[in-house]
Amino acid sequence: MVYSGDLQAANPNAPLADLGVPIVKLGPGQRLMLEATAVMGKGRDHAKWQPVTAVGYKQYPVITIGKECNSCGACEKVCPRGILVVRGNKVTVRELERCSLCGACQEACDLRAITVKGDDSKVIFKYETDGSLSAKDAFVRSLELMDAGLAAIEDDIKRGTELQK
Repeated sequence: MVYSGDLQAANPNAPLADLGVPIVKLGPGQRLMLEATAVMGKGRDHAKWQPVTAVGYKQYPVITIGKECNSCGACEKVCPRGILVVRGNKVTVRELERCSLCGACQEACDLRAITVKGDDSKVIFKYETDGSLSAKDAFVRSLELMDAGLAAIEDDIKRGTELQK
């Protein structure tokens, strides 16, 4: 098996992003001569240049347990992620960020002592990268690009305002 890591770059300043990509399986006595060209691109032009592969977000969960709660445990039994736990005479919330906001605990409570909602001012944002950039580098770069885009919009607005004078 010939892998991308077996390639020798003519330019040492152009390292391979992933050394483990299989290219071709050779049979006995076979060899391969390959000439390749690296092309730079942007994610907005084609998905193959997007380092972030999976993105998701949700509102930050808010779980309120009222004084009416009698610690019956119905909420603990139905919570699919084990977020609510009955300890002694009290229902406690653990690992709040794992809550899927399904509302099963709220529906199971006959006393209506539990409310589940999402915080409109906070989100939980998760993403994965393809490995060509670290998650931190991909995030920082995306913020830099957004900042540049917003600066360009600001310049356009200022130019438009000056033209109207």
